[in-house]
Amino acid sequence: MRIVGLVSGGKDSIWNLHYCQHFGHEILCLANLAPPQGTTELDSYMYQTVGAELIDPIAEAMGLPLVRCTIAGAPKGTSSSAYLPQEGDEVEDLTLLLQDVLNSFPGVEAVSCGAILSDYQRLRVENVCSRLGLKVLAFLWRQEQPHLLRQMIRGQLDARIVKVACMGLDKSHVGKSILDPSFAEHMFKLGRKWGVHVCGEGGEYESTVFDAPMYHKGTLQLTLSDWEAGAHPSGEGDDVFMMMVKQPPQLNAKAATPCEQTFEVLTQYTSLRYYHRTFKQIPSSHLAADSGLDSFCWTAALASTVAVPIDDRVGEETSPGSRGYGTGSELPSQSAAAPALQRIGSFEQPLYFTSSLDAATFQLALGSEVSASQQCDELLSAIEGWLRSQGLTIRHAVSAEVQVADLSCFDAVNTVYGRHFSEDPPTRICIQTPLPAGLHLRIRLLLGD
Repeated sequence: MRIVGLVSGGKDSIWNLHYCQHFGHEILCLANLAPPQGTTELDSYMYQTVGAELIDPIAEAMGLPLVRCTIAGAPKGTSSSAYLPQEGDEVEDLTLLLQDVLNSFPGVEAVSCGAILSDYQRLRVENVCSRLGLKVLAFLWRQEQPHLLRQMIRGQLDARIVKVACMGLDKSHVGKSILDPSFAEHMFKLGRKWGVHVCGEGGEYESTVFDAPMYHKGTLQLTLSDWEAGAHPSGEGDDVFMMMVKQPPQLNAKAATPCEQTFEVLTQYTSLRYYHRTFKQIPSSHLAADSGLDSFCWTAALASTVAVPIDDRVGEETSPGSRGYGTGSELPSQSAAAPALQRIGSFEQPLYFTSSLDAATFQLALGSEVSASQQCDELLSAIEGWLRSQGLTIRHAVSAEVQVADLSCFDAVNTVYGRHFSEDPPTRICIQTPLPAGLHLRIRLLLGD
């Protein structure tokens, strides 16, 4: 697809663009929401604004046009992750920005977003994009943060720390690069000891990317005299420090090299080996007695989803099959004889996995005469009825995997899917995978009570 990169200059938004290019999407432009002139940082629930003066050089380094708007709104309705458009909300500044993008680049079909963990942000970006007919590409979503940080390091993403606001981080860390082994190891230690988000998802730090594989035109450079680390001008805390840029960064030319279209560090994301390493197979003793097959296992598929839980030491990987994970044997692709729920964990608030659910599971119409959208509508209606019989509703879904036989049907299926998940939609992964004849799609849900 042809996409716009929604960028803050931080490592997550820039790294997600590498995923987009790796998967063959065409990046037409970048888009950024900036704080009002003279404002160092806004108190925003949605946007990183520290380091805004470095956005123009980043676009130049990537050789991409930049569309910018100024944030005029303020956070509203912050007590709920659900979002309804309202005048004066900072979210509507994103709507105006993307409208400007579509006016300048009418071919844009999707938005690259670096969200990792915040449902508050995800649901608002999805709301805006759905109103504009745009898709959201958020490949970092819910990946394990130690894995992501390590991946960025291996990918030579030179992200510099431009703000710290966390126990264990201080003024001396401002300006450090995640490529600095001492900084990376320090973050991993903070994560292990105190539960700190190593990618900064809890606001522990903000970053700006000075160099990356996609920076074909040059790298950003600031000399020591061009910036200083100082206390946050708002005085919001004794331990909050940020990079104060005195002079715009220079763009240092890179040696002419062929532009990479794919990135070695991301190749395992699309491998079946990665898929098997991510999910362990459920022992047969945990299966529904009447299923007759391992219906709780994920079907063999092109890889999809969250990161491999791996050790936090920089540079180390666990091997396939370790930590009790599946060894990569072929998983069954038959339909389950009947829908089933499995409770997982011993949490106070229970979580449930469904078995793989498809038209055959509910004895719905199959065959080429049934369109993908019709089958999706009938399947989701059947799932809603079945969940009600279990004392649940489809609104209890917190995560969904949608397997489709052919991704070309995605638009048609997505329209129907959106009608069934109209409010607070769950996180979703959609993959193309071989399915039994007559099936256009298969769905599996994680539900919270």
